[in-house]
Amino acid sequence: MAEIGVEGQIALQQSSVLLIGAGGLGCPVAQYLGGAGIGKLALMDFDTIDESNLHRQLLYQYADIGKLKTEVAAERLTKQFPHSSFISIPNALDKQNALELFKVYDIIVDCTDSISARYLINDACFLLDKPWIYGSVNGFSGQWAVFNHPQNKVQYRDLFPIPPNASEMVNCNVNGTVGVVPGFTATMQATECIKYILQLSKTGFLHTLDALENRFYSLKLATKIHENQPKTQTDFLQFSYPEYCGETNQMEITPKALLELVKIQNVWIIDVRDEDEMPVCTIKNTIHIPLKLLEIANLEIPDSGIAVTLCQTGIRSLKAQKILQLKYPKIQILNLKGGMDQLKLK
Repeated sequence: MAEIGVEGQIALQQSSVLLIGAGGLGCPVAQYLGGAGIGKLALMDFDTIDESNLHRQLLYQYADIGKLKTEVAAERLTKQFPHSSFISIPNALDKQNALELFKVYDIIVDCTDSISARYLINDACFLLDKPWIYGSVNGFSGQWAVFNHPQNKVQYRDLFPIPPNASEMVNCNVNGTVGVVPGFTATMQATECIKYILQLSKTGFLHTLDALENRFYSLKLATKIHENQPKTQTDFLQFSYPEYCGETNQMEITPKALLELVKIQNVWIIDVRDEDEMPVCTIKNTIHIPLKLLEIANLEIPDSGIAVTLCQTGIRSLKAQKILQLKYPKIQILNLKGGMDQLKLK
């Protein structure tokens, strides 16, 4: 291709990319970047492979269930693209490792499903003057953008100056997504990464996909001043991203603590998942009420009782907790941290 040529292929081979998240977005991004000849690609993800991942995370097979995503991905990609270097980083991203890791790589690709992680990535890249490529999916919708480009310093905070309410947010694990949508969105993220390395990218836009209606939109973004954004690395290390994004909750209980608590006293479990969600919660006194019906439901719980709201990941149950706190102010209402995904029932 005239736009690439030998010099462009050398630029791709000499480039390094840090990919955060090895799931529905991360898998196709990694495959296309490997196929393009990216010289060094690091995959960062703390999670293991689950059966529910397989429809959209096509790097993995049924036999891989339970294994670390980054280790399986790096091994498989190395066999597929032996001329590129693939590095497994089976850790969660945090403030401490972000600054050190980001310094090593030319470009960061966000394939996470966490709001607080995106603000963290944005601020670390802003401080280190690193470009990063954002991507997000939900249902039939996807969106992507290049942030902190040398020619245009538009950032994620310009798109979302104020974090969305955590109780109102859902990711694809909660709300579901058609497997091809993260595949398409990831393809565009990989395209933007290749274009950036080849100095062909245009920045300052948010691009969106509505796959149900076959529609695409591009939104022009403008830079703004953000007073609450960390200005130094010291400020960054002291900034609480989960708290800023409303992901912390003092009235919560861990799965381990819940299983101990139900042994010594009555606890009412309010399961707000839809009826077809698995696995079934078998704890005594479990009441199943889908979230959409919770406001009109009447619960018979003693004023001195303890109720625990539960969903699949602990996000929808945050909203359920707020609804019940208003309806039953005398009842202690806790949210199960991590939801059924973290609750290991025997």
